[in-house]
Amino acid sequence: VAWAGRQLEQAWALSGFAYAARAAEGYDGTSAARARRYDGFALRALERLRDVHAGGDAGIFTVPAQHGDFDRSRLAGGEGDGFAPYGGLALMFLNMLADEGARHGQRQAALRSDEDGASVLGHGQSLYATQRAGDVWLAVRGRNSVTRADDLRYDAGLVALKLHQDGAWRDLIPRRPLLPARGNDAAGPVIHRDGGVAVFAADRIRRRGSRGLQAVGGYRALRGRPGVSRRADERFKPLDCGVQVSFRARAGDRMEYSAFLPDPENGGRAHDGVVRSGGTEVVASPRPRLRLSHDWISATHPRVLRARMSWHPKSARRISVRICAE
Repeated sequence: VAWAGRQLEQAWALSGFAYAARAAEGYDGTSAARARRYDGFALRALERLRDVHAGGDAGIFTVPAQHGDFDRSRLAGGEGDGFAPYGGLALMFLNMLADEGARHGQRQAALRSDEDGASVLGHGQSLYATQRAGDVWLAVRGRNSVTRADDLRYDAGLVALKLHQDGAWRDLIPRRPLLPARGNDAAGPVIHRDGGVAVFAADRIRRRGSRGLQAVGGYRALRGRPGVSRRADERFKPLDCGVQVSFRARAGDRMEYSAFLPDPENGGRAHDGVVRSGGTEVVASPRPRLRLSHDWISATHPRVLRARMSWHPKSARRISVRICAE
Protein backbone atom coordinates (compact mmCIF):
# COMPACT_ATOMS: atom_id res chain seq x y z
CA VAL A 1 0.00 0.00 0.00
CA ALA A 2 1.24 3.54 -0.87
CA TRP A 3 4.44 2.91 -2.82
CA ALA A 4 4.47 6.26 -4.62
CA GLY A 5 3.29 9.85 -4.44
CA ARG A 6 2.59 12.16 -1.53
CA GLN A 7 1.01 9.37 0.54
CA LEU A 8 4.22 7.31 0.18
CA GLU A 9 4.49 4.98 3.21
CA GLN A 10 2.24 7.27 5.28
CA ALA A 11 0.60 5.75 8.36
CA TRP A 12 -2.80 7.14 7.37
CA ALA A 13 -2.69 5.26 4.06
CA LEU A 14 -2.58 1.97 5.99
CA SER A 15 -5.30 2.84 8.50
CA GLY A 16 -7.49 4.30 5.75
CA PHE A 17 -7.02 1.15 3.67
CA ALA A 18 -7.89 -1.06 6.64
CA TYR A 19 -11.05 0.95 7.32
CA ALA A 20 -12.10 0.85 3.65
CA ALA A 21 -11.65 -2.93 3.52
CA ARG A 22 -13.68 -3.46 6.70
CA ALA A 23 -16.43 -1.00 5.69
CA ALA A 24 -16.74 -2.69 2.28
CA GLU A 25 -17.94 -5.85 4.02
CA GLY A 26 -21.15 -4.08 4.95
CA TYR A 27 -22.34 -3.65 1.37
CA ASP A 28 -25.33 -5.78 0.36
CA GLY A 29 -24.40 -8.88 -1.56
CA THR A 30 -20.89 -9.25 -0.10
CA SER A 31 -20.16 -12.97 -0.06
CA ALA A 32 -18.57 -14.73 2.90
CA ALA A 33 -15.47 -15.46 0.79
CA ARG A 34 -15.12 -11.80 -0.17
CA ALA A 35 -15.62 -10.73 3.43
CA ARG A 36 -12.76 -13.01 4.51
CA ARG A 37 -10.61 -11.51 1.76
CA TYR A 38 -11.39 -7.95 2.89
CA ASP A 39 -10.64 -8.92 6.48
CA GLY A 40 -7.30 -10.28 5.29
CA PHE A 41 -6.52 -6.92 3.68
CA ALA A 42 -7.45 -5.02 6.84
CA LEU A 43 -5.46 -7.30 9.13
CA ARG A 44 -2.24 -7.06 7.10
CA ALA A 45 -2.49 -3.28 6.91
CA LEU A 46 -2.96 -3.07 10.68
CA GLU A 47 -0.05 -5.44 11.29
CA ARG A 48 2.26 -3.23 9.22
CA LEU A 49 0.96 -0.13 10.98
CA ARG A 50 1.83 -1.79 14.30
CA ASP A 51 5.24 -3.06 13.18
CA VAL A 52 6.70 0.03 11.46
CA HIS A 53 4.64 3.02 12.63
CA ALA A 54 3.82 2.49 16.32
CA GLY A 55 5.98 4.36 18.81
CA GLY A 56 7.41 7.79 19.56
CA ASP A 57 6.22 10.57 21.82
CA ALA A 58 2.96 10.95 19.87
CA GLY A 59 2.32 7.19 19.74
CA ILE A 60 2.66 6.92 15.98
CA PHE A 61 5.41 7.70 13.45
CA THR A 62 3.96 9.14 10.26
CA VAL A 63 6.61 7.38 8.10
CA PRO A 64 8.75 4.32 9.02
CA ALA A 65 12.09 6.15 8.66
CA GLN A 66 11.31 8.17 11.79
CA HIS A 67 11.97 5.05 13.84
CA GLY A 68 15.65 5.18 12.93
CA ASP A 69 16.38 8.93 12.94
CA PHE A 70 13.44 11.15 13.77
CA ASP A 71 15.17 14.51 13.36
CA ARG A 72 16.58 13.58 9.97
CA SER A 73 13.40 11.92 8.68
CA ARG A 74 10.76 14.31 9.98
CA LEU A 75 10.48 16.02 6.57
CA ALA A 76 10.49 12.81 4.53
CA GLY A 77 6.73 13.12 4.02
CA GLY A 78 6.97 16.59 2.48
CA GLU A 79 5.57 19.98 3.43
CA GLY A 80 2.85 19.85 6.06
CA ASP A 81 4.00 16.46 7.34
CA GLY A 82 3.57 16.10 11.07
CA PHE A 83 1.78 14.34 13.88
CA ALA A 84 -1.19 16.73 13.88
CA PRO A 85 -2.28 16.40 10.22
CA TYR A 86 -1.04 12.94 9.20
CA GLY A 87 -0.80 11.20 12.57
CA GLY A 88 -4.24 12.57 13.39
CA LEU A 89 -5.62 11.32 10.09
CA ALA A 90 -4.26 7.85 10.82
CA LEU A 91 -5.92 7.84 14.26
CA MET A 92 -9.20 9.09 12.79
CA PHE A 93 -9.39 6.09 10.45
CA LEU A 94 -8.52 3.75 13.34
CA ASN A 95 -11.40 5.20 15.37
CA MET A 96 -13.75 4.71 12.42
CA LEU A 97 -12.48 1.16 12.04
CA ALA A 98 -13.14 0.47 15.73
CA ASP A 99 -16.71 1.69 15.28
CA GLU A 100 -17.20 -1.05 12.68
CA GLY A 101 -16.90 -3.62 15.46
CA ALA A 102 -15.06 -6.92 15.64
CA ARG A 103 -15.75 -9.95 13.43
CA HIS A 104 -15.82 -13.04 15.60
CA GLY A 105 -15.38 -16.55 14.30
CA GLN A 106 -14.30 -15.43 10.81
CA ARG A 107 -11.02 -16.63 9.37
CA GLN A 108 -9.11 -14.13 7.24
CA ALA A 109 -8.28 -15.20 3.70
CA ALA A 110 -4.76 -15.25 2.26
CA LEU A 111 -3.65 -12.34 0.07
CA ARG A 112 -2.66 -12.46 -3.58
CA SER A 113 0.97 -11.80 -2.68
CA ASP A 114 1.08 -14.82 -0.35
CA GLU A 115 1.74 -16.99 -3.39
CA ASP A 116 3.61 -16.65 -6.69
CA GLY A 117 2.03 -14.56 -9.40
CA ALA A 118 1.81 -11.09 -10.95
CA SER A 119 -0.93 -8.45 -11.13
CA VAL A 120 -1.25 -5.35 -13.33
CA LEU A 121 -3.21 -2.47 -11.84
CA GLY A 122 -4.54 0.85 -13.18
CA HIS A 123 -3.56 2.79 -16.30
CA GLY A 124 -1.85 6.02 -17.36
CA GLN A 125 -0.05 7.67 -14.45
CA SER A 126 -1.70 5.11 -12.15
CA LEU A 127 -0.25 2.09 -13.99
CA TYR A 128 1.43 -0.37 -11.59
CA ALA A 129 2.37 -4.02 -11.49
CA THR A 130 3.42 -6.32 -8.67
CA GLN A 131 4.98 -9.78 -8.68
CA ARG A 132 5.76 -12.43 -6.08
CA ALA A 133 8.36 -15.00 -7.14
CA GLY A 134 9.42 -17.27 -4.30
CA ASP A 135 11.09 -15.13 -1.66
CA VAL A 136 11.10 -11.98 -3.82
CA TRP A 137 8.33 -9.38 -4.13
CA LEU A 138 8.54 -6.29 -6.30
CA ALA A 139 6.40 -3.35 -7.43
CA VAL A 140 6.80 -1.37 -10.66
CA ARG A 141 5.28 1.97 -11.61
CA GLY A 142 4.68 2.54 -15.31
CA ARG A 143 5.46 6.26 -15.68
CA ASN A 144 6.44 9.29 -13.69
CA SER A 145 4.21 12.30 -13.09
CA VAL A 146 4.33 15.01 -15.75
CA THR A 147 3.25 17.68 -13.28
CA ARG A 148 5.58 16.56 -10.45
CA ALA A 149 8.80 15.81 -12.28
CA ASP A 150 10.71 17.51 -9.46
CA ASP A 151 9.49 14.94 -6.91
CA LEU A 152 11.09 11.49 -7.08
CA ARG A 153 8.25 10.05 -4.98
CA TYR A 154 6.23 10.20 -8.23
CA ASP A 155 8.98 8.53 -10.28
CA ALA A 156 8.56 5.40 -12.41
CA GLY A 157 10.31 2.03 -12.61
CA LEU A 158 11.20 -0.33 -9.77
CA VAL A 159 9.67 1.38 -6.72
CA ALA A 160 9.75 -1.50 -4.20
CA LEU A 161 11.81 -4.67 -3.85
CA LYS A 162 11.54 -7.04 -0.88
CA LEU A 163 13.28 -10.29 0.04
CA HIS A 164 11.92 -12.84 2.51
CA GLN A 165 14.91 -13.80 4.64
CA ASP A 166 15.23 -15.38 8.08
CA GLY A 167 11.46 -15.43 8.53
CA ALA A 168 10.84 -11.77 7.71
CA TRP A 169 10.55 -9.43 4.73
CA ARG A 170 13.22 -6.78 4.29
CA ASP A 171 13.57 -3.93 1.82
CA LEU A 172 16.45 -4.32 -0.62
CA ILE A 173 15.81 -0.78 -1.84
CA PRO A 174 14.25 2.21 -0.07
CA ARG A 175 11.17 3.98 -1.38
CA ARG A 176 12.05 6.80 -3.74
CA PRO A 177 13.52 9.69 -1.73
CA LEU A 178 11.95 13.13 -1.52
CA LEU A 179 15.07 14.96 -0.36
CA PRO A 180 17.26 16.55 -1.48
CA ALA A 181 15.14 17.87 -4.35
CA ARG A 182 17.14 18.20 -7.59
CA GLY A 183 14.71 19.75 -10.10
CA ASN A 184 13.32 17.59 -12.92
CA ASP A 185 14.84 14.21 -12.14
CA ALA A 186 14.26 10.49 -12.70
CA ALA A 187 15.90 7.22 -11.79
CA GLY A 188 15.66 6.13 -15.39
CA PRO A 189 16.42 4.73 -17.73
CA VAL A 190 17.01 8.16 -19.26
CA ILE A 191 18.73 9.31 -22.44
CA HIS A 192 20.88 12.47 -22.53
CA ARG A 193 21.04 14.11 -25.94
CA ASP A 194 21.32 17.64 -27.39
CA GLY A 195 21.36 19.21 -23.94
CA GLY A 196 18.05 17.57 -22.97
CA VAL A 197 16.91 14.47 -21.14
CA ALA A 198 14.32 11.88 -22.24
CA VAL A 199 12.79 9.45 -19.73
CA PHE A 200 11.13 6.09 -20.36
CA ALA A 201 7.36 5.92 -19.80
CA ALA A 202 5.26 2.75 -20.10
CA ASP A 203 1.89 2.50 -21.84
CA ARG A 204 1.28 -1.02 -20.53
CA ILE A 205 2.95 -3.72 -18.45
CA ARG A 206 2.95 -7.36 -19.48
CA ARG A 207 3.13 -10.38 -17.20
CA ARG A 208 5.74 -12.85 -18.47
CA GLY A 209 5.58 -15.62 -15.85
CA SER A 210 9.01 -16.62 -14.56
CA ARG A 211 10.58 -14.05 -16.89
CA GLY A 212 9.02 -11.29 -14.82
CA LEU A 213 7.37 -8.06 -15.94
CA GLN A 214 7.83 -6.13 -19.18
CA ALA A 215 6.95 -2.43 -19.32
CA VAL A 216 6.28 -1.36 -22.93
CA GLY A 217 6.22 2.26 -24.01
CA GLY A 218 8.63 4.92 -25.23
CA TYR A 219 10.79 7.89 -24.29
CA ARG A 220 9.45 11.38 -23.67
CA ALA A 221 11.15 14.66 -22.79
CA LEU A 222 11.90 15.17 -19.10
CA ARG A 223 13.68 18.47 -19.61
CA GLY A 224 14.95 20.40 -22.62
CA ARG A 225 14.51 19.12 -26.17
CA PRO A 226 16.43 15.87 -26.41
CA GLY A 227 14.96 14.96 -29.80
CA VAL A 228 14.35 11.32 -28.85
CA SER A 229 11.25 9.56 -30.13
CA ARG A 230 11.30 5.78 -30.07
CA ARG A 231 9.42 2.76 -28.78
CA ALA A 232 11.17 0.83 -26.03
CA ASP A 233 10.71 -1.56 -23.15
CA GLU A 234 12.05 -2.12 -19.65
CA ARG A 235 12.16 -5.61 -18.13
CA PHE A 236 12.14 -6.75 -14.51
CA LYS A 237 13.20 -10.37 -14.01
CA PRO A 238 12.98 -11.83 -10.47
CA LEU A 239 16.10 -13.62 -9.23
CA ASP A 240 16.62 -15.72 -6.12
CA CYS A 241 18.46 -12.79 -4.55
CA GLY A 242 16.47 -9.85 -5.97
CA VAL A 243 15.78 -8.62 -9.49
CA GLN A 244 17.46 -7.87 -12.81
CA VAL A 245 16.37 -4.69 -14.59
CA SER A 246 17.23 -4.36 -18.29
CA PHE A 247 16.67 -1.90 -21.15
CA ARG A 248 18.04 -1.34 -24.65
CA ALA A 249 20.51 1.32 -25.75
CA ARG A 250 21.48 2.41 -29.26
CA ALA A 251 24.85 3.46 -30.57
CA GLY A 252 25.52 7.07 -29.67
CA ASP A 253 23.12 7.16 -26.72
CA ARG A 254 24.27 8.40 -23.35
CA MET A 255 22.16 6.25 -21.08
CA GLU A 256 21.75 6.69 -17.36
CA TYR A 257 20.11 4.64 -14.62
CA SER A 258 20.04 5.22 -10.86
CA ALA A 259 19.70 2.64 -8.12
CA PHE A 260 18.81 3.75 -4.58
CA LEU A 261 20.18 1.70 -1.68
CA PRO A 262 19.89 1.83 2.12
CA ASP A 263 22.92 3.74 3.40
CA PRO A 264 23.26 3.45 7.20
CA GLU A 265 26.08 5.64 8.52
CA ASN A 266 26.95 6.71 4.94
CA GLY A 267 28.64 3.33 4.53
CA GLY A 268 27.88 2.64 0.86
CA ARG A 269 30.89 2.18 -1.42
CA ALA A 270 31.77 1.11 -4.98
CA HIS A 271 34.61 -1.24 -5.90
CA ASP A 272 35.44 -2.72 -9.31
CA GLY A 273 32.11 -1.49 -10.70
CA VAL A 274 30.04 -3.09 -7.90
CA VAL A 275 28.06 -0.96 -5.43
CA ARG A 276 27.39 -2.31 -1.92
CA SER A 277 25.40 -0.56 0.78
CA GLY A 278 23.11 -1.58 3.63
CA GLY A 279 23.17 -5.27 2.68
CA THR A 280 22.26 -4.64 -0.99
CA GLU A 281 24.55 -5.11 -3.98
CA VAL A 282 24.19 -3.57 -7.46
CA VAL A 283 26.05 -4.99 -10.47
CA ALA A 284 25.59 -3.69 -14.03
CA SER A 285 26.55 -5.11 -17.41
CA PRO A 286 28.33 -3.66 -19.28
CA ARG A 287 30.36 -2.04 -16.55
CA PRO A 288 29.13 1.53 -16.07
CA ARG A 289 30.69 4.78 -15.09
CA LEU A 290 29.61 5.32 -11.48
CA ARG A 291 28.82 8.37 -9.41
CA LEU A 292 27.68 7.96 -5.81
CA SER A 293 25.79 10.55 -3.78
CA HIS A 294 24.94 10.13 -0.10
CA ASP A 295 22.56 11.95 2.25
CA TRP A 296 19.29 11.27 0.44
CA ILE A 297 16.24 10.84 2.70
CA SER A 298 13.41 8.37 2.10
CA ALA A 299 10.16 7.65 3.91
CA THR A 300 11.50 4.17 4.74
CA HIS A 301 15.19 4.93 5.33
CA PRO A 302 16.73 8.03 6.93
CA ARG A 303 19.92 7.62 4.90
CA VAL A 304 19.90 6.61 1.25
CA LEU A 305 22.68 6.19 -1.32
CA ARG A 306 22.10 7.02 -4.97
CA ALA A 307 24.26 5.04 -7.40
CA ARG A 308 24.08 6.86 -10.73
CA MET A 309 25.28 4.63 -13.58
CA SER A 310 25.97 5.82 -17.13
CA TRP A 311 26.93 4.22 -20.44
CA HIS A 312 27.89 5.49 -23.89
CA PRO A 313 27.71 2.35 -26.08
CA LYS A 314 29.33 2.21 -29.50
CA SER A 315 26.79 -0.34 -30.75
CA ALA A 316 23.22 -1.30 -29.91
CA ARG A 317 22.94 -3.58 -26.92
CA ARG A 318 20.83 -4.43 -23.89
CA ILE A 319 21.99 -3.05 -20.54
CA SER A 320 21.23 -4.99 -17.36
CA VAL A 321 21.34 -3.92 -13.72
CA ARG A 322 21.15 -6.61 -11.03
CA ILE A 323 19.93 -5.52 -7.59
CA CYS A 324 20.37 -8.25 -4.99
CA ALA A 325 21.04 -9.03 -1.36
CA GLU A 326 24.77 -9.20 -0.68
